[in-house]
Parts: sequence; C-alpha cells; structure tokens
Amino acid sequence: MSETRILRCLINKAGGNSGAGSKTYRTTLPATWIKELGVTEADRELELTFDGEKIVIKKVK
Repeated sequence: MSETRILRCLINKAGGNSGAGSKTYRTTLPATWIKELGVTEADRELELTFDGEKIVIKKVK
C-alpha cells in the first residue's frame, strides 16, 4: 500500500514545568493507516525514527 496525504501540524504551548516558550507539536494519522499497522488500544506502542529529513513510524512487535 502506498498513499500520500498532506496533514497539518498542531502547535500548542507546552504546559506544566516546561520552559518559557516551549511548544508541543502533534499531527493526526488516518485511522486506516493505524489499523493497517495493527495498532489497538491494548497494543499501541510505535517506534519512530528521524533521519534529519523524514520520520518513519513502525509498529513495535
């Protein structure tokens, strides 16, 4: 399966004990992709790898 989507990144001020000006970055992933990875509420651990140019998301087995 190969599919590309353009998604927005949500940017929020970080709370709690974060330093001044800290931000949190999030994006949502399509449910069909998550289901295809085999992510469930009981088994939802993911491995993310960043090489300076792209982020790869894998299901932890």
